[in-house]
Amino acid sequence: GTTYLGVLNRSQKQVDIRVPLATHGLRPLLGGDEQHVATAYDVESGQFLRLDTPFTVTMPAESFRLFIARQELGVLWTNSSFQSQPAGATLLTTLRGPAGLPGYAYLACPSPRRVILDGAILNQVEHEPADGLEYLYDAQTGVLLVRYENDPAGHTLVVESRPPRRRRHVA
Repeated sequence: GTTYLGVLNRSQKQVDIRVPLATHGLRPLLGGDEQHVATAYDVESGQFLRLDTPFTVTMPAESFRLFIARQELGVLWTNSSFQSQPAGATLLTTLRGPAGLPGYAYLACPSPRRVILDGAILNQVEHEPADGLEYLYDAQTGVLLVRYENDPAGHTLVVESRPPRRRRHVA
């Protein structure tokens, strides 16, 4: 699922705040970097990042930051309404928005194998993707970007990936 992490600094000075990710249900993933916990979106900066342990945030005086985090395949940020149906390593998402508004969807995605929009297989590119033809994948953050023209009738996005395995927690 999606985890919303709010970090608050009530102090009148800048501080570094260590966020205990495991306390919020985010544990290291197997099958890769032992410290990698999740993919996140920093709403304030508009940047995507890997949440690694330990996770420390430098916070200005009297400030708040929101991070949206996912450990598995799913939508992180979009300007469309959406409904998703996960099925193992596949995610089926319907994206809807007002006609004439350019649409975008950023997904947390471990190693995409295939990306399909409205029945057409998209090509992976290393630059800003063309609407409905291409997708961009950033392996550093694990974020996949798809662009399209919004449509009230909706678009169907299918993403197939290799899922990460969760580390077993031993008490």
